[in-house]
Amino acid sequence: MVADDLPNSNTCLRFRRWKHEAKNGIVTCSALRQSYRRVLCEGYASPKEQTTADPELETRTCLTHQVLFVYLKGTKEIISKRLGARKGHFMPQSLLDSQFETLEEPVDEKHCLTLDASKSLTDIVQCVLERLTRDEERI
Repeated sequence: MVADDLPNSNTCLRFRRWKHEAKNGIVTCSALRQSYRRVLCEGYASPKEQTTADPELETRTCLTHQVLFVYLKGTKEIISKRLGARKGHFMPQSLLDSQFETLEEPVDEKHCLTLDASKSLTDIVQCVLERLTRDEERI
């Protein structure tokens, strides 16, 4: 997802299909703005798409209770270090400043889990699994 673009129709369609087929999945993206996260939760990239959506997948219900955003909160230094450790990733470190400028940190968004980006991968995965387990028990 590009910083100034809303999530595309294919991503939203994929979310609706997963919901319809009772499947799970993991999508990685920046979702820097609250509006992007809202679009992903609603499952529609635009009002036009909502009215022309596949009737078989049509659900007027929000996907919020089935979507979890994991926000790895960290300083530019920490994130820069993580970017530097990636191999073959498309995003160059030169875009980091613009990403931080675009970022709207999740505040009181029930479908967001904020974790410290300086934690180990093992700790991050454990926290995510614990949250998913808790959420699954409530559904």
